[in-house]
Amino acid sequence: MNAEHTLLLDIGNSRIKWGFLREGVIRGTGGAAHGECPPEDLIAVWGERPARLVASNVRGEEFAATLTACTLNAWNLRPEFITPSRQDFGVTNTYRDAEKLGADRWAALIAAHHLHPGAVCIVDCGTAITIDTLSAEGKHLGGLILPGLTTMRKALSSQTATLPMAVASGILPPATLVHPYTSLEQQASALTPLAQDTRQGIMQGTLYAAVAAIERARADLSSRFAIQSWLITGGDAGQIMPLLSVTFKHEPDLVLQGLAIIAGGEK
Repeated sequence: MNAEHTLLLDIGNSRIKWGFLREGVIRGTGGAAHGECPPEDLIAVWGERPARLVASNVRGEEFAATLTACTLNAWNLRPEFITPSRQDFGVTNTYRDAEKLGADRWAALIAAHHLHPGAVCIVDCGTAITIDTLSAEGKHLGGLILPGLTTMRKALSSQTATLPMAVASGILPPATLVHPYTSLEQQASALTPLAQDTRQGIMQGTLYAAVAAIERARADLSSRFAIQSWLITGGDAGQIMPLLSVTFKHEPDLVLQGLAIIAGGEK
């Protein structure tokens, strides 16, 4: 089948993101939170039947089965779910059990290796925050996994008796919403270190926790490896980037870019 008309799906724990690979370019990107738009409704959103459907899925087997049933019913098309391997597309997977590396991380590593020469570090800010390092030769040097912003906030809400459950939404209250690309000075003025209520304290405290972890990881990695490209992706990147004191290149479609390379068979 022709990869020029391929539907690419990045199925995360919290959201699903998509794009169409047409003439070597990813077009028509979009996304939705799980629960907002079930797979049967997404068929209508996606519109035309693609020649192929290539997907990264970390949502689990139940979601994969539901999606497969929907695409078979609507299009007579079975999704191709990628699986990490020991070595492919120029990337060497050093996980002890290669298939245990998340499919989204595998796709992101492939994209980073193809699009950014030299050693690369990828920070993916989603349900979990993952930090992966790739050598210039394409060897995955290892990674870190820590709770994402919403995961930290939900943990505080569920494990304490008096902290507000509204925090679990992971959305900043209107008074503290900040545009993702404001300057560090503007961000600092909107997010002061000392909050005046519990909800704001949790929102800002979890942001600082994520930022501190990312900056410490970068400092440690910089002392050991000659990393040339520092990339950030994921749904919460816009909240985290303005507070970072170091520069990362924002690559919002990194997983989709990796899926496009896999779909196109570029070795």
